Amino acid sequence: MKRILLLAAILSACILTGCETSREKQSIYYLNFKPEVATVWREIAADYEEETGIEVKVLTVANGNYEQRLKAELAKKNAPVLFHINGPIGYSNFKNFCLDLSDTELYSWQLDKDIAVTVDDGVYGIPYVVEGYGIIYNDAIMKKYFELPSKAVSFPAWMR
Repeated sequence: MKRILLLAAILSACILTGCETSREKQSIYYLNFKPEVATVWREIAADYEEETGIEVKVLTVANGNYEQRLKAELAKKNAPVLFHINGPIGYSNFKNFCLDLSDTELYSWQLDKDIAVTVDDGVYGIPYVVEGYGIIYNDAIMKKYFELPSKAVSFPAWMR
């Protein structure tokens, strides 16, 4: 049920902010960026469709081809209603297709509004996944290495 509510909020945000849907039969096209969760999105879409009668098409793009495919899909008459912009850089590439979501219920649920993709007073990306990358190192091993007379590099100041 929580999954249906989340999808309903996301889909409502798009529909209520001006995304076009067919008057004859409503449908929503979602272009997914994360192959690792494709099965979950299809399940959520099926549950949403069963509950609302609105067809949800989920298309998952293979790793490394998403932005190219998104450009092609956005050029079509039946472009995706929901898609990933992958942060501020992605927003700059697709800003002409992004709607301001600042007045949506979905955005009101976001606890840390600083991580949204914003420009001026508008909100154009609401993160549902936040990934972080870093380097983890063993301080004792690093110090031993940098004490070696034959080390290949100098001890960086930030590690002292």
